[in-house]
Amino acid sequence: MNRWIFPALIIAVAACSPQSKVEDPIARGERDFNGLGCVKCHKIGDAGVEWGPNLTMLGFRKSSAWIDAWLKDPHAWNQKTVMPNFHLADATRADLVAYLSAQKGQAWKEKPWTGHAASLPAAQRGKIIFDAVGCVSCHA
Repeated sequence: MNRWIFPALIIAVAACSPQSKVEDPIARGERDFNGLGCVKCHKIGDAGVEWGPNLTMLGFRKSSAWIDAWLKDPHAWNQKTVMPNFHLADATRADLVAYLSAQKGQAWKEKPWTGHAASLPAAQRGKIIFDAVGCVSCHA
């Protein structure tokens, strides 16, 4: 019986280690999005920089397959893109795809077309939506 104590102790310690916790792919993707520096070019909600396309509504506009293909090789889709190919590991890319596919506007504290914008003429509200939702990233 004593011969099982040490292996059981090793298994118990490993199970309690933070590295062994099974994390949600969306949570890992968010961590990777921030850790890899995506926020230096992209904005989700109020976080990040809007130098590249705003990704707050990306999951609403693009399929997971499209996001995966884009992250795998952005230049295969658009040779003029300034986004580099980061040569992401498949697992990292899959987590980023899960996170980005989940972005459907919930990160906005206040929707860009509400509040002050609600009283603007239709054309001005339309421009706000066009810019904020990210239509401008493809339809400039």
